[in-house]
Amino acid sequence: MHGGCFNLHQHHMKTTILIRIGRFSVRAYVRIMKNKKENHMLNQVVLVGRLTHDPEIKILEDGRKVADIALAVQRPFKNVDGQYDTDFIRITVWEGLATAIESYANKGVMIAVKGRLQCWKYELPDEKRLSMLEVVAERISYLSSPHRNDLKVDKESSEK
Repeated sequence: MHGGCFNLHQHHMKTTILIRIGRFSVRAYVRIMKNKKENHMLNQVVLVGRLTHDPEIKILEDGRKVADIALAVQRPFKNVDGQYDTDFIRITVWEGLATAIESYANKGVMIAVKGRLQCWKYELPDEKRLSMLEVVAERISYLSSPHRNDLKVDKESSEK
C-alpha cells in the first residue's frame, strides 16, 4: 500500500489491525471466526476520510433510525496526471451510531469508520439480477472537530 502501513497481529483468534495513512492511525480489533471447514473468514472495512455532506437521517416505519453518509477518501498514490484521485464511498449508519453522527458530525469532518460489507441482490424484469454492495458502519471515530456551533450561527444569520 503506497503511503500507508498495514499490520496484522493475531493472538488466540483475536486480531489487531493497525492502518497508518499519512499522519493518521486507525486500530481495529476483530475476532476471526472459523467455519465448519476451519477456514478463517473476515468481513471488515476501515475507511478514513471527510464527510461530503451532513448526515441524511431517516426514521423507518418500524421506528429504527438510519443515516446515510458519504466519505471522500483520497487515494494514497498519484494518477497518470500526477494528481491524487478521490473515491466517494457511501456508508449506512444504524440506530445509536446514526444518532451520534447526527449530533457530532457535519460536512467536512474527518472520521474513521470501521464496518462491514453487505451484499443485496435484486431480481429485475427480464430475469436480470442486480447485486449491490454497501458499507455498514459498526464504529465511528471523530478525527477532527465537528464545528456544529459554527453551523448553527451560519444558519441563523442566513435566515434573517
